Amino acid sequence: MFTSSNFDIDIDEKSLEQVLTSPEGPLGTSIVRGMRKASSLAVANITNAGLVDSGKMRGSVGFRLETDGTNLRGQVGVGVPYARYVHDGTPDRIYPRTAKALRFKPKGKRAFVFAKSVRGVRPTPFLANARDALTLRDFGL
Repeated sequence: MFTSSNFDIDIDEKSLEQVLTSPEGPLGTSIVRGMRKASSLAVANITNAGLVDSGKMRGSVGFRLETDGTNLRGQVGVGVPYARYVHDGTPDRIYPRTAKALRFKPKGKRAFVFAKSVRGVRPTPFLANARDALTLRDFGL
């Protein structure tokens, strides 16, 4: 036989909303924990993939927490403009748009090099790999 007792729970909607949507609430704290982990994984991925020249891209990895009052969202990103080309790659060949040749200085050289085209860059999805490596444990769940 099952013995039961009825009881009512009054939920303060404002407090519940605070818990679910505030960056300082338990859910926000868990998301921040996960974003910190994702940021450190992204930095490790950049380093392990040999993508470090000056360290500028590695040093610009960060995260932010956003809320619109209903949803709480964490985002990890990189703050240098060339990160998109490293992460997503470029076309197989790169050609000049307005000139007859591309002009650039190779690493460690003083003179400019001119070329009609150059080989593109293969993608190195360091952010996607960091995201995919996260587990619920990284969020404290």
